[in-house]
Amino acid sequence: MIEYTLRKRILIEMSILFIGSIILFGILVSQAFENRDLFSDYAFLIIFISFLVIFGIYDFITIEYIREDIGKKIRINPKLRELHIEKNGVIKIINRGDVFKSYLVESRNNWNNRNPFINHKYLALLLKNGDLIIVTNLLADPNNILNSLKINYSLIKTTLPNLDYKLGSGFLTKSEYDKKVAEFYHNFKGKTIEELTEITKNGHIYERYAIESARKLLKEME
Repeated sequence: MIEYTLRKRILIEMSILFIGSIILFGILVSQAFENRDLFSDYAFLIIFISFLVIFGIYDFITIEYIREDIGKKIRINPKLRELHIEKNGVIKIINRGDVFKSYLVESRNNWNNRNPFINHKYLALLLKNGDLIIVTNLLADPNNILNSLKINYSLIKTTLPNLDYKLGSGFLTKSEYDKKVAEFYHNFKGKTIEELTEITKNGHIYERYAIESARKLLKEME
């Protein structure tokens, strides 16, 4: 078993920038109130607003990461390819076969090598029962989890790597998918071999469950 708890180095690096941004914000506000003319200085206003936007977003995303993984502990069993997640005394065991889709989300390198979000990345596992499991880089390097469980994943590069809890919401769970297959199987029963064959050739028009239904009917007609 490989065990992971909060990574102190990553937490310290995030906290330094987080606390530093608050201190700098306080200094800017203090200077502005001591010298009211600064509010009419366009250069100062641009700097002040830019600071609020960039570091405000950074602080918000950092708090998101800390809130998600604070008090969380994970264990990985590479032999069984299991992920054990413990939080608030509740343990959830995830097998490789439970994962329907996985995503690695990280910051796009478009900050001229001064990327404040270099440590912000996370793994999102969409399970077949519809649950979404998130593990941030604050707890464990997502690549280590993916490599240990031997899971294929989709890489998402984004400017702002905030936690997206709706990620994968467009995908159907296994039970929902099977229900769709059964529904289209019933709808396609009156179609000819030629019509069903045409459906299987048009993956850009028909959903995967519709094509599977058509193939199932074609096989029964052989």
